[in-house]
Amino acid sequence: TMKTRNLFAVLFLAGAFLAGMTSCSKDNKEVTNTDALAVATDDALADNLFDDAMDETDQVNLDADANGFSNDALKSAYLNGSKMVVVDKPDTVNFPKTITVTYQNWMGPNGRVKNGTIYITVNKRWMRAGYVRTVTFENFSINGYKIEGTKTISYLGFVNDKPTITVNLENGKIITPGGKTIQHQRQITRTWEYGWQSPLWIWDDVWFVTGSGSGVDRNGFAYTYNIKEALQFHVGCPWPKAGVIEIVEEGKKTVTIDFGDGTCDRKFTVTIDGQTTQEDGLEGSEGGL
Repeated sequence: TMKTRNLFAVLFLAGAFLAGMTSCSKDNKEVTNTDALAVATDDALADNLFDDAMDETDQVNLDADANGFSNDALKSAYLNGSKMVVVDKPDTVNFPKTITVTYQNWMGPNGRVKNGTIYITVNKRWMRAGYVRTVTFENFSINGYKIEGTKTISYLGFVNDKPTITVNLENGKIITPGGKTIQHQRQITRTWEYGWQSPLWIWDDVWFVTGSGSGVDRNGFAYTYNIKEALQFHVGCPWPKAGVIEIVEEGKKTVTIDFGDGTCDRKFTVTIDGQTTQEDGLEGSEGGL
């Protein structure tokens, strides 16, 4: 899975530069650059949490597929403390099937604690054209952040001679430990640009990510999200090498995040109202997560 989780750290770090910069819209409603940054940070936080949850579903699905969807194999591999995986049709013939993953204070390798249930429904085996995986949540949380919504991953086969996956998130919602709500929608296309010809050698893999979305941050500001230039993810580089994201808060403030020219250098720029700062340090704070 191509991750955008480091973007949360990007925007968290940029806050020091942008705090205090303000302007007023023509309708006299004050909209500050700090508000705009908060919108972008909440959007990135939601992406971060959904990416974390989807990492789990990716691994569970791949391992289940590799094990022939056998419950015995899954239990042997996954009955680890308070994480359990169960398949409703433990064979390779009967589809669709639902994989249920249940957590009780389970801490993964990243140190985050998961609780609740994820349901994964698949209509066929992975990487077959027409494959669709639907992911839903029941009382599911990561470090106290409750996650809701329906995420659908579809493998379209080859589109313009490239393996292509779409990822759609509907009714996405994050409820913070303090009870605030972040609404989050996404429509993403992932294209396997390079490396698919050598499936046994992952180190030449390059994915391009395009798409759009919308949401409402925890303070009630609505926004739109658009990938203006494809995000480029290279295996071995934990952040985008290139690409441009544009987030527009209530049609008034635009935040532009530019990841550069293709170098894996951790550098990015954040621009609001013509004010640009360059940051270096995508591995920064997780902001209390």
